[in-house]
Amino acid sequence: MRLTQYLMDLFESELSEPGFEMGSPKDDSKRGEPIIPEHQEYARICKAVNLEDHS
Repeated sequence: MRLTQYLMDLFESELSEPGFEMGSPKDDSKRGEPIIPEHQEYARICKAVNLEDHS
């Protein structure tokens, strides 16, 4: 759980300003290990990432 807490802290410090929110519960007793990012423009972000040249 220490690694998960580290990732949650990193998420808050780096991704909250560009509009990401944590979709996972912050309470350890209500959350497993995954951290799920959410964003209002999620569909557009995914489309842009998928359109990038990954070669």
